[in-house]
Amino acid sequence: MPNGQLISLHDLINSNFLAVTFRKTCLSLDEFDEVNGFRFIQFPQDVDLEMLVNICEYIWNMLQSIQPQITCNYPPLINVNLYYQQIHAVIESLGYSIQNQNGYIIFVPKDNVAISVAESTIIPENISYKVIEYNHHSVKGNIEAKKGILLKLSELLEPKRKGLSNPLGSDLFFLINNFNIRHNNTDPNDKSKYKSKVAEMPDDELEHIYDEVYQMCLLAFMELEHAERKGWISELKKVNER
Repeated sequence: MPNGQLISLHDLINSNFLAVTFRKTCLSLDEFDEVNGFRFIQFPQDVDLEMLVNICEYIWNMLQSIQPQITCNYPPLINVNLYYQQIHAVIESLGYSIQNQNGYIIFVPKDNVAISVAESTIIPENISYKVIEYNHHSVKGNIEAKKGILLKLSELLEPKRKGLSNPLGSDLFFLINNFNIRHNNTDPNDKSKYKSKVAEMPDDELEHIYDEVYQMCLLAFMELEHAERKGWISELKKVNER
């Protein structure tokens, strides 16, 4: 409210837009929205879950970028913490969690197994967010994004493959090797890897398989993590038998 005049959040962000760290070459908020496909209207008729989460992420990351500019005034132009508190309350009520992805805030459904795996010592810190990102709404329907995440997870599992039980290990790597994740199984010119059924498979069916592979990867990491516990559990068993 500079000089007693009301200012919209859009105008506030736009007037400080050059401070936005992820604006790339955009010079205004309207240009940024146009380039990235954001369409916000004052009174939307239908607000689904994806749109609500998207708006929350948008506002949070915008405010986080321009916060130094808008809080140096006294009194502050807006109560930034109130926005954060309100968004946090909405996200919590939806059953989502706040995650940091390379400096940006994203909101993903709470998945205790995925979070546990992401925090495991087996997963390098620089890709731990990928375990969480698979559940992000922006990845839904994006076959290539899901494939990229599964490929990274399979690369971590490959050297530990012998530590996996059967049939989990064999089934998991069968899917990784034959459903266009590790190899190009859709190129008819590569007869050694080409799978006609995979090449002709509808995207929604392939995505379902990818989602199953993701769950199997989580199980595999949990199994490997448990293998690391076996030593001290065995010692506890010996003590308990005395």
